[in-house]
Amino acid sequence: MIKSGEIQSIAAKYKVRDRQIEKDYVISWILYRGVFTELLFIV
Repeated sequence: MIKSGEIQSIAAKYKVRDRQIEKDYVISWILYRGVFTELLFIV
C-alpha cells in the first residue's frame, strides 16, 4: 500500500493532483491483477 506522504510527494514531483496519483495506482493494480490472472489460466 502506498502511503499518503508518498502520494503527495509523487503528485508534487509531476505537478498533478494527489487524487490522480491514487486513481492511477488503483487502476494499475487492477490491470496487473487481471493480466496476471489471465496468464495463470493460459499456462
